[in-house]
Amino acid sequence: MNSKDFFVFLIRRKVAVILIFLMFGIIGYYTSNSVTKDIFPNVYFPRVEVAIENGYTPTKQMLLEITKPAEESLKTVQGVEKIVSKTSIGSVEINLYFNWSTNPFTAYQLVLARVSELKNVIPSTAKVVVRQATPSMYPIGIYAIGS
Repeated sequence: MNSKDFFVFLIRRKVAVILIFLMFGIIGYYTSNSVTKDIFPNVYFPRVEVAIENGYTPTKQMLLEITKPAEESLKTVQGVEKIVSKTSIGSVEINLYFNWSTNPFTAYQLVLARVSELKNVIPSTAKVVVRQATPSMYPIGIYAIGS
């Protein structure tokens, strides 16, 4: 069968061809409505971020009063592989990296428990925020209009 015969075949059976395309369209419509739609995939990384703010405390004082005690306390959390901290004036950001086999939700709960104990050691003026690493934690794109 050459291409000319194929098109003649389709033209003679135009109602059947239209019904087939209509059927595929309806199936596609219902299938597209049943597919879940997310901006980001539901992925959880074995990483927990602890941010501690304490006003305008100098960096050296932050290291002695907050960073060192926090690192010492948080490194004893079960499953922690690596701790990376960044200290600046009035703030400390500590990232805890866990084994890939560690359940991220369990790791988050363990860090919350350790942070509640840590609040007795650090100054009472310090504000502690614990976040679990997710794809939506950081922006993908930032738009700016400038002149």
